[in-house]
Amino acid sequence: ACVNDFIAALGARAFRRPLGSEEQDAFRTFFDEERTEQGVEEAAQQVLRAFVMSSGYLYRFELGPMQDGLLQLNNYEIASAIAYLLIDGPPDADLMAAAAEGSLSDAETRRTHVQRLTESWNDMPGVNRFFDEHLGVSHVLSTPKDEDVFPGFTPEAREAAAASTLAFVGHILFEDDRRLSTLISSDTVFVNRDNDVFYGM
Repeated sequence: ACVNDFIAALGARAFRRPLGSEEQDAFRTFFDEERTEQGVEEAAQQVLRAFVMSSGYLYRFELGPMQDGLLQLNNYEIASAIAYLLIDGPPDADLMAAAAEGSLSDAETRRTHVQRLTESWNDMPGVNRFFDEHLGVSHVLSTPKDEDVFPGFTPEAREAAAASTLAFVGHILFEDDRRLSTLISSDTVFVNRDNDVFYGM
């Protein structure tokens, strides 16, 4: 029973959903084979390795039911979609509990969890990374600049330029009106002593 519980708990965390009965049996069989050959501790380590090498751990699958010709995400897939979009990681315990209850099919419940996970810009590394990639923010850290033309464009100034862009996005999303038009057209800028010279300050 302890082995089965260990495999079930590890599988749920690795695959971000409960294991199916065939999966549970396959990992249990693997554990028993490894235990016979190498002992309990090594068997547990081999099971862990097997999980992190499995496609269910490495990839996010969206294999929910079809409805009116459209794929409908199941509750565990919804939990993963929310978590990886916002926090760039697996669902936390509250999301997994909601998925187990089946409550993530409800829009209001999803909204509650999104609000819980987005209390500040720093809580949203997934969204932060999206804007970083979309706007090419990180390119400023490595784009060549003529030191004669831009003598003040130091490594610190590069870091400040990248940080100021993401700070601006966070400002629009959390302190301004959250409108795409504002994100595109606002003249707001965030500066510090490392990059203020480029703004004539």
